[in-house]
Amino acid sequence: MDYKSTIPGRMHACGHDGHTAIQLGLTKILSELRTEVRGEIRLLFQPAEEVIESGARHFIEKGVLSGVDAILGLHLMSDIAVGSMSLMPGAIMASMDRFTIEVRGSGGHGAFPHQTRDALVIAASLIGELQMLVSRRIDPLQPAVLTVGAIHAGTVFNVISGRAELCGTVRALTASVRDFIETEMQSLVKYHTLALGGEASVDYQRGSPSVVNDKSLVDFLAPAMVAAIGEKSVISFDPIMGGEDFAYYGQLAPSAFAFVGARNPGIAADRPHHHPSFNIDEASLPIALRYLLNGVERMSSSFSAPQRP
Repeated sequence: MDYKSTIPGRMHACGHDGHTAIQLGLTKILSELRTEVRGEIRLLFQPAEEVIESGARHFIEKGVLSGVDAILGLHLMSDIAVGSMSLMPGAIMASMDRFTIEVRGSGGHGAFPHQTRDALVIAASLIGELQMLVSRRIDPLQPAVLTVGAIHAGTVFNVISGRAELCGTVRALTASVRDFIETEMQSLVKYHTLALGGEASVDYQRGSPSVVNDKSLVDFLAPAMVAAIGEKSVISFDPIMGGEDFAYYGQLAPSAFAFVGARNPGIAADRPHHHPSFNIDEASLPIALRYLLNGVERMSSSFSAPQRP
């Protein structure tokens, strides 16, 4: 493909190349209409969207959001059919945290486990215990995800490891659930590991908070979406547990983050995000562009977006 990665074997596979194309189109058109647009419009080509360090926080620290009345964003979605869009109020994406758990025991020969405190076995048992934080400690009506994505322990087949490491992520839609999981994880890891004769420490790193769409701004932009795709193509879409550091912008100004359908099984554009064969239907690009142009026009006409009460 012409747009493949320049690094063999590497891909992000999430649609951000499409987002860049949409933004470039918006930049070109707005520059041509410069004399007709009221107010100041800032276009953010933001890096580092999916890492704890966060490009959004860097932009904020540099003053990019200073004086902003409202901010719009969007994401192409392989879960939504091309031609449809969603813009819902409230929490629509989850907070994104990362944790690393180090388990320390005492190693030894694989033939004499009774002389050791097997860190790998302790770590393996922790995986199941951690899942119970969500399944048995969180209200089932409160979305939460705790995923252990990696485990590292041992070097050879006949040696019991004295150290093991678990790495994973925590996702939540509300701050209270997020806080609860972080606190309970610390306690669970400490006492479960002690009970099995080991020690452990947790390095818990908070990433972006949940993305919360401002209802007044969503209502204000609804006609812009209808004008772009028609009322029947505006759909409701449940919140997702993916993270997005656009959330930081919403803490400073009313924000609205839309989902744009990019799914088309007819051209194999129906794989989940980050799948090795991920692709989008590029018919989604002009749809997203029309929505943003309509939104900018509405804001420009009123010269300001709705303010928070």
